[in-house]
Amino acid sequence: MGYDVFRADSALENKGVWMDYAQGFRVLLARAGGTNSRYAKVAEAKLKPVRRALKAGLMSTKAGDKVLLEIFAASVILDWEIEVVEKGKTVWKKGIEDPETGEVLKPSPESYIKVLSHPELMDLWTAIQGDATDLAIFLKDIRAVEAKNS
Repeated sequence: MGYDVFRADSALENKGVWMDYAQGFRVLLARAGGTNSRYAKVAEAKLKPVRRALKAGLMSTKAGDKVLLEIFAASVILDWEIEVVEKGKTVWKKGIEDPETGEVLKPSPESYIKVLSHPELMDLWTAIQGDATDLAIFLKDIRAVEAKNS
């Protein structure tokens, strides 16, 4: 039936999907919305103090983006890995590279915010927002087809 294009996989929405953004790193994203109750709870908590400003149109774009990044860092970005070479083999290791120092940081909401608020990485932040809200990434049928083709 035609409804299949709207049947999201609840497990994927909550446990996440690995997204490769560039050679060298990937991000585990839960869905921003859908059945991701963690996202709803964090969004409610973060937006409650600024609800009046939002309704009145008094919140700046910069302040709104900061709150949205905090919500994503706490409820949508579940993990971050970098490619490293060990014993001649390329493997994935938990970590997020600091764009200023090259230091590998432990994946955490604080490190996600630090990296994604870097002025030169705004397009990465935009890509993550787009992917986390893209129903197609979390559809049951799409993942089943991809699994068969792997």
